[in-house]
Amino acid sequence: MTRVVMVVNNPATSDYRVVKSAEALVADGYDCHVLGVLRPGYASQEVINGVTYHRVRLRVGLASLLIGFFPEIVRYLEKPPRKFVEGPEQGRSLLGLLLAILIRLCRTATALVFKTLLSVAVVLLVSAAVAGFFIFYFAAIPYLAIRFLSVAVSTVIKSIRSILTGKQSSYRIVASSLALLFNSVVAKTRSDTIRVRSVANNGERGLKTALRRMRSFNRKTIAGLPFFAKLHLKLRVVIHQRINKLRPQISPIGVRYLQGRHLASWYRPLLDLRADVYHAHELWSLQACAMAAKAIKAKLVYDSHELEAHRNNDWCKASNATRIHYEKRYIRQADAVISVSSGCADEIRRSYGLEKVHLLRNTPLLGTLTPSGTNLRTCFGLDDDTPLMVYTGSVTINRGLELVLKALQELPQFHLVTVGPWNQSVQDKLLTLAQTLGVREQFHSYPKVPPEELIDLISTADLAIIPIQNACLSYYYCLPNKLFEAAFAGLPIVASNLPDMREFILGNELGCVFDSDDPEALAEAVATTYARRAEYKSEQSTEWLRKRYCFEQERNVLTGIYDEIAGHAVE
Repeated sequence: MTRVVMVVNNPATSDYRVVKSAEALVADGYDCHVLGVLRPGYASQEVINGVTYHRVRLRVGLASLLIGFFPEIVRYLEKPPRKFVEGPEQGRSLLGLLLAILIRLCRTATALVFKTLLSVAVVLLVSAAVAGFFIFYFAAIPYLAIRFLSVAVSTVIKSIRSILTGKQSSYRIVASSLALLFNSVVAKTRSDTIRVRSVANNGERGLKTALRRMRSFNRKTIAGLPFFAKLHLKLRVVIHQRINKLRPQISPIGVRYLQGRHLASWYRPLLDLRADVYHAHELWSLQACAMAAKAIKAKLVYDSHELEAHRNNDWCKASNATRIHYEKRYIRQADAVISVSSGCADEIRRSYGLEKVHLLRNTPLLGTLTPSGTNLRTCFGLDDDTPLMVYTGSVTINRGLELVLKALQELPQFHLVTVGPWNQSVQDKLLTLAQTLGVREQFHSYPKVPPEELIDLISTADLAIIPIQNACLSYYYCLPNKLFEAAFAGLPIVASNLPDMREFILGNELGCVFDSDDPEALAEAVATTYARRAEYKSEQSTEWLRKRYCFEQERNVLTGIYDEIAGHAVE
C-alpha cells in the first residue's frame, strides 16, 4: 500500500482542508499519515477515520538558527556519528561528530541563557507591577493634600478679609468657611478621586490589558481628570507609543530561525515514516518534505493554500524575500503543485515557470453535513422579518468588517452576525467602531462551530456577506471556503468585486458584488440583494451547486494527482 505523509504547521485536525484531503486519500486506498505540531489538548498520536495523526513539539534554540542558515547539517545532526571508527565514512562521520557536538553546546548555552533571561524578566515584571500599583494608587493622596491646603489657605484669607472689612460676623464667617472647605475638598474631589483610583486599579489587570486600554485615551478622555491622573495617562500613552515603535518585527534572521526550527523538528519523523509521497501544506513544511523526499527518493507534492509571495502580513520586504527564497528553491522539486483558485494557480505558474499547477478548491464535504440544532435568529432575539446578514470565518485584519459597520448606518433595519473566532485586537477595534457609529445593537458575534454544522447554522440568515479587502494579491485571487459554505446554505451572497469570487457569484447568479472600498456601494448591494433574495435563493440551484462543487467532486483532482505520481513512487 502506498504511504502518504502530509505535513502542516498546526495540530492538523483543526485544518479542515488537510483533514478532507487525508480522508479522501484513505478512501482511495492510500495509507495516509499527517504530521503536525503538538499543542496543549492534543495527543501525540491518534487515528481518526483511518488517518494516523502524529504531532511533535517544535524545537527551540541556537541549533535551529544554525540549521536555518545551513540546512544540510540536519542530515548529520539526525544521524548519530557512530561509524567514524569503522573506516568507510570516516571523513563525513567525523564532520558529523563535530557538528553534533557544536549543536549540543548551542542547545545547552541557549537553555541556560533562556532560563536566566526568563527569571530576570519575571522579577522585573513583578517588581514593576507592584511598584506601579502603589505609586499610581496613592497618586490621589498628594493631590488631595495639595488641594486641601490650597483651599484652606484661600478660605482663611477670605475669612480674614471679611473680618477686617466687617462684612460678616465671626460665627457666619467660620460656618461658611467650613462649608466651603467641605464642599471644595470632599464633594468636588470625590469624582476626581474615583477617577484616579480607577486608573490605578487598572494596573492590577495586567500590563497587557493596561497598554491595550491606553490606546483609547485621547484629549477628551483625560480632560476631566485631575493633574496627577493626566500626567500618569500621558506618560503611559507616550511609553506605549515608544513600545510600538521599538516592537521587534520578524527579521530575515528570524525567518531563517523559524525555517530551521521546522526543519529540525520534522526531518527525523519524516524519515522514520518512510513515505512514498510527502505532501507539504504551505511553505513552512516545504523544505522538510523536499529534503526528506530527496533523502529516500520519494515523491513530493506542494499544496499552496495562498500566494506565499503576496500574503496578508506586516512583515518587512527583506523578511518576505527570505521566505520566498525557500519557495523558489524547493517548488521546482515538487512532482505536483496544487493551489486553491485559478487566479492563484496562474500566478504561481507564471512566477516560477511551472508547466502546470493543479486547482483544488476548498469546498465543503457533503457526506459529513449534520444539523446544528441552532437558529441564529433565536440566539439574538430576532424575528423572521428582521433582515439578517452573516459573515463566517476568522475575524482579523483586512476582512472588510469595518466597511460593513459603516454600511449598517444606512441599513438601520439590518443586523450582522459573525460566526467564527476573533482576533482580540481586531475585536476591540470593531466593537469600539460599532459603538461610535451607533450600530452596536445591530452587530453580533457567534463562536466557532464544527464545519459539519456550519452550513445548517447559517441557513437561518437572509444573506451572506464576504467583504474581503484587496489588501494583497493573495486576497485579490482568493476563492475562500466561506463562499462555498454560503452557496451550499442557499444564501444570496454579497461579496467584494474580486475576479475569482465575481466569476463564481455572477456566473451562478448567486448575488451581487461591490467596490470593496465604498460603504455606500456595499449598502446598495445589500439592499438590492435582499430585495431580490427570492430570485437568488432556490432549492434547485442550491442542489446543483452542492453536487457540482462539493469536495466529493474536488477530491477527484487530488486522487488523480496521486494516481499519476504514486505509481512511479512504488516502482
